[in-house]
Amino acid sequence: EIIERLTYRIGKDAKAAVRFLRAIAAQFRLDGNRICAMGSSAGAHLSLFLALTSGVAAMEGDGPHRGQSSRGTCAVSYAGPTDFT
Repeated sequence: EIIERLTYRIGKDAKAAVRFLRAIAAQFRLDGNRICAMGSSAGAHLSLFLALTSGVAAMEGDGPHRGQSSRGTCAVSYAGPTDFT
C-alpha cells in the first residue's frame, strides 16, 4: 500500500507539472495544446499514468493550476512496466 500511495502521489505530481506547463505556455511561447509525455522505465510508467488516467478526477491531486488540463497530447513509453491483463 505504501508503494501504491507513492505511485499515486508521483502521478499526481506529473499531472501538476502538465498543468503548470499549460499555465506558463504563453509566457514562454509554447503550444500548450501539444504536450507529450515521454520516458523510459519509471518515466515511461509516469507517461502511461498521464495517458491512462486522463479525465479521472480522483487522480488529479490538489496541486496548483487546477483550471488547466492535465491531459497530454501523446505518451511515449520506452520499456515501461506494463501489464494490461
